[in-house]
Amino acid sequence: MPAYSNKKGCRKSATFFITYLNGIKNVYIFTLPKPEFTMKKLLPFLLLMALCGSCRKPQDTPPLQSILTDGVWRISLYKQNNSNNTFLYTGWQFRFNADKTVDVSNGTQTFAGTWNEDPRADNFEIKITSTEQELSDISHLWFNKLLTYRQVLFQNNKTNPTKELQFTKL
Repeated sequence: MPAYSNKKGCRKSATFFITYLNGIKNVYIFTLPKPEFTMKKLLPFLLLMALCGSCRKPQDTPPLQSILTDGVWRISLYKQNNSNNTFLYTGWQFRFNADKTVDVSNGTQTFAGTWNEDPRADNFEIKITSTEQELSDISHLWFNKLLTYRQVLFQNNKTNPTKELQFTKL
């Protein structure tokens, strides 16, 4: 189909019909506007598509118990009063059991304890019976800050934390 512009600069598509009636050539021209996509017309459509694509439901965080009881963990961060004391836990391994017990090993000694979670209060409590200062420091109530399948991060206070404890799966 041939295309041409009218006086307003609008592209139109023309369809020609030629008929012969009694030996006389008759030409009929039909014009239809050809849709043009300008940025003004295309931009709202693209924005709408982007919004529809970004409105996804966030993935639900799995329960802490299903995260912790899957594997062996190490402390990858322990901060107290903005002082990083993670080095104190080098070589320590934690195994959280489904019966709410925890086994802790520093390579030479093994310690037993318990753990519990309260999903409604969004907190986690660990109690390890030991004279080791490192274990006493982490044996108390923690509030969940970040839960993933590979890392869990806790802090001792939701609004004004002075301690942070992070476990990373080995």
